[in-house]
Amino acid sequence: MSLPKQRVRLYAAGQTMYRLVTPDKGWGGPYGQDRRPAKWACIHCGSMIWGDDEKPWQWLLTDTIGFGDHTETRWLTKCARNGHAPCAHCGTQLPRTNDGCPRAHNWRSCPAKTEDHRMLPQHAAAGHQDRRAP
Repeated sequence: MSLPKQRVRLYAAGQTMYRLVTPDKGWGGPYGQDRRPAKWACIHCGSMIWGDDEKPWQWLLTDTIGFGDHTETRWLTKCARNGHAPCAHCGTQLPRTNDGCPRAHNWRSCPAKTEDHRMLPQHAAAGHQDRRAP
């Protein structure tokens, strides 16, 4: 007899999608005081956040801007807030910067960069790009 196939749980939040990696395990530890929530991973870059079995804990931040009644609501995690873009050198998906520009690896972390890329700025003023759709 085989076990039933586990279904992949996906949750769309902002501009990304999360999948359930480990289910919620309730309370644990030596005296039952430690919470062991479920782990959710971004399907694009693999960054982990906590949640329960139904959805990740994606909080929305609401700010009041200025003295008026204008409020701004945005996601707290960078993946859901800004989306993803490929690295210009190796092509792996990385979260975008807060202004929407694509991000690049550090020269030590990227397999396609050499030591010649060490002094190149990532976000130079001349190469700045306006926010684009992913």
